[in-house]
Amino acid sequence: MQDYIHLMIILLILLSMTIFYIRFEKKTINAEEIVLIAMLSAIAAVGRIPFAALPSVQPTSFIIIITAKTFGREVGFLVGNFAALVSNIFLGQGPWTLFQMISWGLMGFTAGMFKEYSFLKAKAGLCT
Repeated sequence: MQDYIHLMIILLILLSMTIFYIRFEKKTINAEEIVLIAMLSAIAAVGRIPFAALPSVQPTSFIIIITAKTFGREVGFLVGNFAALVSNIFLGQGPWTLFQMISWGLMGFTAGMFKEYSFLKAKAGLCT
């Protein structure tokens, strides 16, 4: 059992990503939405490349969070997945790519869940 734990983790990650991809494929979307998701993924991926040498500077995370907050959970998950995959084409693919894809995807999904809560829609501070 101990020998197969890594394989089980990878299969679990692939299964969870496949669920999002199947839900996206079954939706009826038009070409504008697909182009928007592709462009936001490309912007997030290209935003990571110049800052790869600087630790703790992640413009990709900002783009994923704003995208998820604006367009919803599924789009945030997809942009996070594709941004990690595309940016690692330039920075180097490896066994970490799958974990980066699921991490940024879940970050986008979590940020998209906050779109539905009303406490973030209220005005903050004393200036009203």
